[in-house]
Amino acid sequence: MTATEDSAPAVQDGGERCASPFACHSPERNPQGDSILPQRTCGKYVHLDVTRVGCIVAIALCAGEASWLKYNTLFFQNWVIQYLWLVCGICYGLSSRPIWEYSGRLLLYFFLGIAAIWAACRIKKVGDFSLGGNMWFVIVLGAFSFILMPLKRHLQKIIDNPHQFRHSSFGSGHTPEEHDHRHDVPTGCEVSFFRRSLWLCGGLAFLMSLVALAILPLSVIAIKNSSGAEYDERGTIYFTMHLCSEVQACVSAIWICWVFPYLFNDMSTIAWLLLVNMYTFKFVCGYSVTSYFSSGFQLMLVGLTAGRFGLSWRQEISTCFQRYWMAIAFLGAWCFLPGTHGMFMLFEPQDLLARQKFILLEAILVICWLVSGADMVDPKIFEVDELTWFSDWASLVFLLQQAVLIIIPDGNWLVFLGLMPVVLTFRKITGLSSVPQVQSLVNYR
Repeated sequence: MTATEDSAPAVQDGGERCASPFACHSPERNPQGDSILPQRTCGKYVHLDVTRVGCIVAIALCAGEASWLKYNTLFFQNWVIQYLWLVCGICYGLSSRPIWEYSGRLLLYFFLGIAAIWAACRIKKVGDFSLGGNMWFVIVLGAFSFILMPLKRHLQKIIDNPHQFRHSSFGSGHTPEEHDHRHDVPTGCEVSFFRRSLWLCGGLAFLMSLVALAILPLSVIAIKNSSGAEYDERGTIYFTMHLCSEVQACVSAIWICWVFPYLFNDMSTIAWLLLVNMYTFKFVCGYSVTSYFSSGFQLMLVGLTAGRFGLSWRQEISTCFQRYWMAIAFLGAWCFLPGTHGMFMLFEPQDLLARQKFILLEAILVICWLVSGADMVDPKIFEVDELTWFSDWASLVFLLQQAVLIIIPDGNWLVFLGLMPVVLTFRKITGLSSVPQVQSLVNYR
């Protein structure tokens, strides 16, 4: 069953008349067009594999030559890691593997990468053992998978039993039967929408206050218990404030995903609310080095919900992006001026306007991929050209990148390119060069 078919019961509605923008689909919309996942080709979602390959190639380029990342070439800092988290979130949401099996696969990748790094250190007699960013990504992905497991099960229940959550009396003051008789009364629906919105926003305000009360006193304790000339009081307060806002953003995202199905019917709105929540916190509060984890967590959650429920008005927005792509390119160029350099993906620019422009560029690229990613990749890349082996090659590059950099720091791309005929030959020998559509979906199931 495709992802579109899986999510159909959750996104279709009976066409109820109501004033709530989240309660039902507009009659002008095509609910099937809200899905971000097209039909599978050769058993895979081509745009997910193409995106993953592109991100891994970009990471390998930046690892081999730091200036690519330092000068934000091709806006690498604004989309590479972000797209990887989105792809991981979508695949995690589609996977029907038990958590122990899913985690076991990640552990296998981790140990293979560690073994390659250890062997490279022994060959070059390097004393300093470094995991590398790729292996840290696998560790964090595994941790996020465990944290999101209850939420994933909760969302799966919505797909399996959508009517259990629709017209819920949670926060409405009516029983489901009473609510059904009020569909033709606009004022009653408006009151219901107000109460439901109050539950959602009130819960967000309560959770944010709770997090602030738990985290902000830590800065006071740290200041009182620290002394010495090297102690940076301002830096401690700065770090604590950003940590507080990023934890608030993550907790708010979990609340939205958990409670929204009890309040409204249009599940394709959840991913939009998560994006608004994430970037509102970033625009208002900024970000720090810990945003690598908080942003990754939220983007993985966006991918999970968008992959299962779709994005409302996705088809219409995708058409606008494709029709006016040149305006998006000019806007991106305005957001990041040539010559600007620094690790702005971890450390926010000191200038407020530069920070807002950097965040805006990331938001544009993330939304652009979510709504248009599937439309911008031709499935004939796999179906006709039979380039499915590129996915296996990228996986090898991801696992061996750190080890190759240790052994051959200057000629690493000769090794990476040399792996291509090896992977292609292996797939042809094993009969995997052409994958039928009915094959087991090893990447998603």
